[in-house]
Amino acid sequence: MRKFIVFAALLASALCASAQTWPSRPVKLIVGFAAGGPTDLVARVIAQRLSQQTGQPFVVENRPGANGAVGTKEVIGSPADGYTLLIGTSGALTVSPSLLKQMPYEPLRDLTPVAMLAGYPYVMVVDPAAPIKDVRELVAYAKANPDKGSFSSAGTGSVNHLAGEWFASVAKLNLTHVPYKGDAPALADLMTGRLLFGFNTITTSMPQVRAGKLRAIAVTSEKRTDLAPGIPTLIEQGYPGFVVEPWNGLFGPAKMPKEVVDRINSVLGTVLADPAVKAKILETGQYAIVETPDEMRKRMEQQTARWREIARAAKVQPE
Repeated sequence: MRKFIVFAALLASALCASAQTWPSRPVKLIVGFAAGGPTDLVARVIAQRLSQQTGQPFVVENRPGANGAVGTKEVIGSPADGYTLLIGTSGALTVSPSLLKQMPYEPLRDLTPVAMLAGYPYVMVVDPAAPIKDVRELVAYAKANPDKGSFSSAGTGSVNHLAGEWFASVAKLNLTHVPYKGDAPALADLMTGRLLFGFNTITTSMPQVRAGKLRAIAVTSEKRTDLAPGIPTLIEQGYPGFVVEPWNGLFGPAKMPKEVVDRINSVLGTVLADPAVKAKILETGQYAIVETPDEMRKRMEQQTARWREIARAAKVQPE
């Protein structure tokens, strides 16, 4: 017993020392999506600043495929030492588990939440030629014209698909979901009046709003955001609790030592508090989010449960 206690103490001391020296060699940041998207962009902002702060290379490696599953499985199979980390998304880690009967992994079992990075709301947009200037008028128009009650998404089972189903439920509307292969092609049909509305990303929508080709009537954040100045929230317009904010976070393999997790979370907290980093993240159409690992886990549990409930009520079947 005495030898075991000594061994345990030595192991704990070694882990603590390893955590305090992290990173002592290059770190891989795995992104499960192609370069150029919001997840990749925020990963590169973070990687550059971490490299500057720590003196160690942080290398972004894109592993696109299966809605992030290819990159996620690579991280799950890596050593739990903090040197191979995943930039995970809410879509892949909370929406997909709520929809799919079979997943190649269980996010909250096979991954360790380490640090939140960034999030963004959707903007609710309509054709500017339609007689709709706010959410109340949208609902009234949809009820008066049931044949025109359609909304777009980036694909069946996407976050903005479930956001549309949620809105249809709380607004008591019978709406038709029209899936697209991404937000950009959906905007083309929104601008021609073929669809009633869509929840779309700020980066794709706001240039069209400023050009007068779309009208923004709401954002899905808890409070108004500088990413879409002057646009009221759905909460302000009579839909309490209607918050949809996709996010990007940092994850490691399961069973990462707490000392290492806390060290990485602390380093990221310092990075995300830097005004220059915040400004860079805003340029990607997102804003920095600082949370503890426990807060991340709670967020994921709550969102997975909510999306599962919404998907079941709407009888959503992924393609």
